[in-house]
Amino acid sequence: MSRAGRKTKYDPDTFPLLAEGYFRDGLTDEQVSAKLGINPDTFYEYLKKYPDFSEAVKQGKRPVDIEVEKALLNRAIGFEYEEVKTEYLENHAEGKKSKDPKATKVTKTVKKVVGDVRAQQWWLKNRMRNKWRDRPPEEVSQAETDRIESEKLRSMFNTMTLEEKKQWLRDHQDRG
Repeated sequence: MSRAGRKTKYDPDTFPLLAEGYFRDGLTDEQVSAKLGINPDTFYEYLKKYPDFSEAVKQGKRPVDIEVEKALLNRAIGFEYEEVKTEYLENHAEGKKSKDPKATKVTKTVKKVVGDVRAQQWWLKNRMRNKWRDRPPEEVSQAETDRIESEKLRSMFNTMTLEEKKQWLRDHQDRG
């Protein structure tokens, strides 16, 4: 019996095995809870209370997490794949396309999927958080603001003619 005299639904012989399998299929915590016939809160209690259950959940999630991580990385950097097309050749005697596997033409083409900018952003913001995280404007230091303004001015001056530079300096001499 569990707290307050209630009988627990937890079955040490089946719950860990079932949970691991469900998570390997890519189900979420809530979906696994429903499959096990328990409330999500109970699911989280079981994670804390039963080490065998907690370990089975980790073991079930690990392979799927690795697959998704690899897919995200491939999507971020781009990848190649081979497309295979099978074309059935016409049977000249009957004027129809043949289903005979000997009368086929197989064409293989290597296709390239370019990197996806959103996947790249997501990856960088999560894997290199200190360098790539979004920061509210008030978190940007004065030194960083000055550096950005200096870069903007340098860039602008690099595109100006000598006469434009002289005029800009005359226009901004009194401001500063």
